[in-house]
Amino acid sequence: MARKKLFKRILNSKALHFSMSLVASLLMRAIYSTCRVEKEFDEKAKPYLAGEKPAVFCFWHGRLIMAPFIVPPKRSMSVLISHHNDGALITETMLRFGIGSVRGSKKLGGAKALLALLKITETGGNIAITPDGPRGPFQKAASGAAYVAAKTGYPLVPISFSATRHWRFQSWDKFMLPKPFTRLRFTAAAPLLIHSDEDAPTATASLEASLTTLTRATDEAVGVAA
Repeated sequence: MARKKLFKRILNSKALHFSMSLVASLLMRAIYSTCRVEKEFDEKAKPYLAGEKPAVFCFWHGRLIMAPFIVPPKRSMSVLISHHNDGALITETMLRFGIGSVRGSKKLGGAKALLALLKITETGGNIAITPDGPRGPFQKAASGAAYVAAKTGYPLVPISFSATRHWRFQSWDKFMLPKPFTRLRFTAAAPLLIHSDEDAPTATASLEASLTTLTRATDEAVGVAA
């Protein structure tokens, strides 16, 4: 029991998160620097990717690792991250890319997180959410992103990436990590507008369909099998 508590304490230690986030960010930058990068954004999404307008950017949890490299310029970005065990590591890693975080989920700290997100919108900051995080089901959108969009007045902008050569983890989200010297493709679909809380269920279904279609098309474009 004592050994188990010690192991848990080490896993949750700030020192470990600091070290692991440093390694993760360096690895991400090293891989990205070797890739042949392509970008294909829907015309209506381009003003948001250029930083001209703020939005809630959405991507599947399994396609999270390359998201920092298409952060729009000129505007701050804050990611909604759960209080799950891996949330602290993700938070530390995002900070190394100048990306802030808001901790919370529907089950824990949701109201506090929403207030923090609303405060971000007061200064025109961007928000990023993985609608199937933190634990799935795989590529099934929860209502949180649509609800945040309804409250903030921001549109939902689906984004994704794929890589011809990659490692695929045996995790619930089928996490994709590009290999060095590969073809890396970033994509964005048309923004989804939500006008009220009542629109959230329909918007959630539309977001899921858009992200699924976008990710599948991105995979096919670089020759990744379904």
